[in-house]
Amino acid sequence: MQTFINELQGNFFLRTPKQNSPTLLYYVVRFNNKKYRFAMGVKVYPNQWNKLKQSAETSNKLSKLERLNNAIVNEKIEEYKYRL
Repeated sequence: MQTFINELQGNFFLRTPKQNSPTLLYYVVRFNNKKYRFAMGVKVYPNQWNKLKQSAETSNKLSKLERLNNAIVNEKIEEYKYRL
């Protein structure tokens, strides 16, 4: 069976989406009916994660530190998307 890397698609998920403290972000890919999870090494508050856009919020409603942290998360997401 041939596999093409361009056909692999994944999504970003929070480790524990219902907690109130920052949680790890994972990249999850399905391949040959198996799930593979890759820890991204960054954390985000669940209430600042946009599941549909697959990114962390960076609005002016957040503090400067939260915006900076979420910008780092979004940069890491872009790195993963670029590599794959």
